[in-house]
Amino acid sequence: DSELEKNFIEAIRKYRFKPGTLTNQHDGETVFPILRQEIFDGQTGYLLQIGAQKWRIATQVDLNETDNISISSKADFVFYPLGRNTSSLKPIVVFTDGWEYHQDRLGLDFDQRLAILRSQNYYCWSCTWDDVNPHYQEDIAIPPLPINALTQNFNERYLKAPTKIYDQYQCRTLSGLENQDSFVWLMQYLAEPDPELWQKWALFRTAIQADLDSVKESSKQTDWTRQVQEIIGEEALSEWDVSPPRFTQIIHVSPELRLYQSGDLNRHQQRQNSASFVTIHLQSEAPDSSSQSLKHSWREALRLLNLYQFLDYAYWLYDRNSLSPDFIIKAPRENIQAWEDIKPLIMDQAVLMVLPQLMTKNVPVPEPGYELEDPSGGIAAIAELAWINCQVALTTTAEDHNSFLAQGWHSWRCQDFFDQLPAILPRLQE
Repeated sequence: DSELEKNFIEAIRKYRFKPGTLTNQHDGETVFPILRQEIFDGQTGYLLQIGAQKWRIATQVDLNETDNISISSKADFVFYPLGRNTSSLKPIVVFTDGWEYHQDRLGLDFDQRLAILRSQNYYCWSCTWDDVNPHYQEDIAIPPLPINALTQNFNERYLKAPTKIYDQYQCRTLSGLENQDSFVWLMQYLAEPDPELWQKWALFRTAIQADLDSVKESSKQTDWTRQVQEIIGEEALSEWDVSPPRFTQIIHVSPELRLYQSGDLNRHQQRQNSASFVTIHLQSEAPDSSSQSLKHSWREALRLLNLYQFLDYAYWLYDRNSLSPDFIIKAPRENIQAWEDIKPLIMDQAVLMVLPQLMTKNVPVPEPGYELEDPSGGIAAIAELAWINCQVALTTTAEDHNSFLAQGWHSWRCQDFFDQLPAILPRLQE
């Protein structure tokens, strides 16, 4: 094991987690991680318990095509969740990166991490020497981050009511993490693993940095699109199939690091994980660059990767490396033909107008012309569209609407479909 890997394990052992500390709502006792060495499948590893959550830690794990990973790598650690109710938790691949070794292979590092994420089998976390070292050594103050992309370019809407926006995105428990390093982030996630919470926090971060003027200024959207296409190509961006209104933002984080963000406002209202598109671009030969500045920018790029991996559409590139076709995120198309098949059966124009939005929002295909039976087996009402499993109906008449409600369904009139879509979608996506 390298010195950094040993320090990483020791930093875990010494870490102290206090639930609620980040939001100044400390409501629990200090959590002391329990870490012991174990043998798993003939290999030396560790068993970690932090709070109520347990993890099995494997070391020096080979990752390749057998794991659906297109670019092979050797992970320093893989954290496997243990216990009940962990079926929704992915294992976490962890790399501990030292600048001296990695400065000459940054492009490969980025590609290896993208390959792991695109496998859909793992999360991927990177911690540098500067992330780990202060937590490993005793009585050393944690220095502030030299570069922090998450505290730049706040928009006026957020500055006027930060708590309100946090609550809208339901992620206030992570307030304060924007100023913490990647090691603290990892320990926070290990103690309280909640992918949906981190998804909401990632969406929130893009929303509070949105250039609100860009929603109405097409020139800003055009410039953003041009620059992103130059980095990742046209196909990757076109797969993020969005409709106006949307925002864009280009953040010049440092001479070497730029953060490109865009968001679909309608999807943001519904807190969809596909609502934002993020591209992180690290450049080695930028104007005013220096070796120290590149090192800090690399560390921040990895930290951003740790966060934005929780979004559906996020890319990381180094210099002018071309994006592998294997890394392009494809929009879901499984049910497109089924949606097309029911279009001729829909008579209501208000429903037809909203149909394209439903087709891209991971909504199951409904049954058109569904007949609701009464207790005697007769027809009590007819729905223009019905989602039988979740008992949601769209009706054209008040009588049909009331009949569905009387039998315990969630029913809306077709004429109200567009306005009520934010309320209807969560029920359809359950």
